[in-house]
Amino acid sequence: MELRITEHTLHAYGQLVGLKRAEGFPLTAEEKRSRFNETAILKEQAELRKEKELKNRQKNKEVTALRRNIARNLKRLRKEKNYTQRVVAVMLKIPTSAVGKYEAAKVTPSEPRLQQLAEIFNVDVSEFTKEVKK
Repeated sequence: MELRITEHTLHAYGQLVGLKRAEGFPLTAEEKRSRFNETAILKEQAELRKEKELKNRQKNKEVTALRRNIARNLKRLRKEKNYTQRVVAVMLKIPTSAVGKYEAAKVTPSEPRLQQLAEIFNVDVSEFTKEVKK
């Protein structure tokens, strides 16, 4: 069976050791080591949380950039064909608001939806994801 040490467990153990210290009882060598390990484990957990948060922020930036590229290219292609959002929505059999959300970069179209858009505008799917200067 795997023993998992949680912050709650460490905190409870720390309180017990603190109580012993306050009552004047000497700490055992094991308790002293555990106190050191508790600090190391908590630091390691904090570092792991920071790394995970950093990765999530990076991923969110990438998703935002992709959405923005799709939005700008979709709008550009739609206007080149003189289509309204309603016309594109009817062709895709989706609500007009969905096309609006794509163009506002609030939602990223799924891969099959991007493929449908590519067919409507007679372009490659990569045409939607390439970066465009505003």
